[in-house]
Amino acid sequence: MDPLRADGEARPLRVARLFAWQAAIAAGLAAGAAGTGRGSAAGIVLGAGLFAASFALQAWATRAALGSSARPVWAVAIFTLKLGFLVAVGAWVLSTAAIPPLSFAAGATTLLLAIVAETCYRDWSARRRVG
Repeated sequence: MDPLRADGEARPLRVARLFAWQAAIAAGLAAGAAGTGRGSAAGIVLGAGLFAASFALQAWATRAALGSSARPVWAVAIFTLKLGFLVAVGAWVLSTAAIPPLSFAAGATTLLLAIVAETCYRDWSARRRVG
């Protein structure tokens, strides 16, 4: 199946399914960290949660900038808030020993893995329905 719609636009990601993929991946990583004693399950969950919040704020800012009642000032404010939040939490994680940085980074990558999984699964399931 073509990743573009009939009108030539890219198919949008489904945010709810994306967050479901991310939660499943993060839960698997956290369970693995807890089961093996390597890493921090809390760090993985914090990293995943931070990037999920960042993605949600970015989607909100995009809708504010490009939606039917476009308000670019709100989009810039939301983006600045998101960036400040990311920098503050990242600085806190790196400056304290409460959360291991590698566990936090592993949790942060779950959003990227979820995007890849959703895109590949969507393409695979679309081909199964057509063929």
